[in-house]
Amino acid sequence: MASKEGDIIRKRAEELGETVSEKSIQLGEELLKKLPPLEGALPDEVKNFMDFQSPYMVIKLGDIHNTSKVIEGEFLDLLAQVESKQQ
Repeated sequence: MASKEGDIIRKRAEELGETVSEKSIQLGEELLKKLPPLEGALPDEVKNFMDFQSPYMVIKLGDIHNTSKVIEGEFLDLLAQVESKQQ
């Protein structure tokens, strides 16, 4: 039977292009139960900032990872020029 936490983990994994088995979710839920509560761990300002940022965490448009300036430098420079013209 799926739990709310399991559904959250599965949804986030799907957003990242991964799949999670029911068994790994159950193991993850057991680990989550062992974690101390978050209450008092973060100042309210940090929590508010995290809440404010969370809707934008799914926006991945334009992210470039694992590039090499030597190999892709010319292309990256063109992307930077296009981006600066759009702003």
